[in-house]
Amino acid sequence: MGEIKALKDEVSSLKEQLEQLQDQLKDKDGLLQKYTKKRRALCKVYIECLAELTVRQAKGRRLDASLHQEPPQPETSWIREVEVEKENQALKEQVNLLKFGLRRLEDEHTIKNQLIMSETKKIDLEPTPTSTAWP
Repeated sequence: MGEIKALKDEVSSLKEQLEQLQDQLKDKDGLLQKYTKKRRALCKVYIECLAELTVRQAKGRRLDASLHQEPPQPETSWIREVEVEKENQALKEQVNLLKFGLRRLEDEHTIKNQLIMSETKKIDLEPTPTSTAWP
């Protein structure tokens, strides 16, 4: 009789432990899903920044190339010279704006890349779900 009671107590204890472990598993699954969602969002932002940076670099190179092209034969009219001067000035301003934008995007890219690397390092320092150190 005492043995049956001891077995019932052990079964009850094991059921409680099972419930606790299931709760812990649910919590860890939630954290893992949250982490995965966060990583996907960071990767998406990173890829979008790279795409925008690539587009801006190409546009900057095209503008640089257009500034360095051989100018057409000058016309004798001083009006044409003034127009060309204005066009050149406008192009130089566009190049400067694009270079500024490019530097800004590169800075943002660097900051986001550092953030991703720091998050990755944090994650690498945390025990993984498959390691024995995971509670």
